[in-house]
Amino acid sequence: MDAPAAPVQAPAAPIMILVQEALAHILSVCTSLAQVISATTVVSTLQAEGGNQTPAARTPEQRHLERFGRLQPPSFSGAEGEEAYGFLDKRPRMLRTATILETSGVASTTFQFSGVAFTWWEAYERHTPVGTVPLTWHEFSTLFLEKYVPQSRREELHRQFEWLRQGDMTVSQYESRFSKLDRHAICMVPIDRERIRRFVDGLNYHLRILMTRDRVLGATFEEVVDIAREIKMVRYQDREERKAKRPRGSGNYSGAPSRGQF
Repeated sequence: MDAPAAPVQAPAAPIMILVQEALAHILSVCTSLAQVISATTVVSTLQAEGGNQTPAARTPEQRHLERFGRLQPPSFSGAEGEEAYGFLDKRPRMLRTATILETSGVASTTFQFSGVAFTWWEAYERHTPVGTVPLTWHEFSTLFLEKYVPQSRREELHRQFEWLRQGDMTVSQYESRFSKLDRHAICMVPIDRERIRRFVDGLNYHLRILMTRDRVLGATFEEVVDIAREIKMVRYQDREERKAKRPRGSGNYSGAPSRGQF
């Protein structure tokens, strides 16, 4: 009688590859969390010690994170009725103040997720292929708003962006409004060059006519905003100086303005 045949075993190699990829992804997620936890611990320790460490003993990253911790950033759970747009709208200013917007902005923000928001982000990271380039702040903002801001609200903000013009706003006010709305119109301004063109097109005519191609060529968005402020300031000063030269009683020179007026 023939001996019973040995059971056929499935090849181990494909299973091992899947296991290795899963472990690599878990390691990547744990590393990111460890960095944020470490950063948070640094902030808490520095605050508990009352800032007894000398400035020289702190690394630049520690100083940035300590500054961020003092701003008391809010958390987000994704619960029904929670204001997602308001939560995200406050983050860039806080992260920029701590100078960690692009370096640790996404990690610092998602670390403060809880509830369904934490579950959503955990699922996103779990399904992201190993080795994928981390999201920029702009990309993360778009993803977050698509998830937590209703379609009708996003369409309304999109329309507001399409019709946005400087009007009675200062350059700084216009730039602030522009930056708040452009995250809802990434399909309209997918690259910096288009973003700059759209910003310049919305400026008042007396500024737009002076924002020549040569003047803004190669400039970043922030540099273009500064150029517009400088033009506005120069025009204001020129107008005030002309007023000061008029005969007595026709108007007085009001002095140099602050940059906040532009």
